[in-house]
Amino acid sequence: MDTGNFWLMAWENLTVGQWASLAWGIEAGRLMQAPGLFLLGFVLGRQEFFLQSDRNAVFWTRAMLLSLAGTVTFYVVMALPSLSGPLHTIFTMWHNVCFTGVWVAAFVLLYRLEYFRKVTVPLLTYGRMSLTNYVSQSMIGSLIFFPYALGLAPYCGYLASFAIGCVAMAGQIWFCRWWLERHRYGVLEGLWHRATWMHAGKASAPEAR
Repeated sequence: MDTGNFWLMAWENLTVGQWASLAWGIEAGRLMQAPGLFLLGFVLGRQEFFLQSDRNAVFWTRAMLLSLAGTVTFYVVMALPSLSGPLHTIFTMWHNVCFTGVWVAAFVLLYRLEYFRKVTVPLLTYGRMSLTNYVSQSMIGSLIFFPYALGLAPYCGYLASFAIGCVAMAGQIWFCRWWLERHRYGVLEGLWHRATWMHAGKASAPEAR
């Protein structure tokens, strides 16, 4: 919001913003794509494709090569002047899926290297507090870039914004490590856990009697 009014921004996000986000998700295909990717990751995890083994190394190498070929192919098709409307959306979705496959496959293959595992150790605590970090990222970003706080968005280019994001993430990683040394769950994860068990306890109370 250019006005710098926090309450107006919050109200717009809770009302018009939610409908606009939903409309964009439908138009861009994300509404169906996101659950599909979630289920795909769930199946791969249940089938133990993320474990370190020679069989999985072959699988992820092939997956990365196929994903890379798909990324390039769909990118070229998307650049065609005659492609527009729903067709452009469809090919964009497939391009995004293939590009995601490249990142996932590359990370899994690199994780086989001891040095890469040591470098990425801080991400273990970061992942254990994923909900807290997801929400706090929005809060930190809004305080830095939105006009109701520091309002740095007009003055930060891509490089400066990336550097700010890295500093913010480093701070989150430090906080995650500090918090998990003292608590079993993350901040919001703990609240979610308590709310879940409170609901389960209420649901089972009549049976106990």
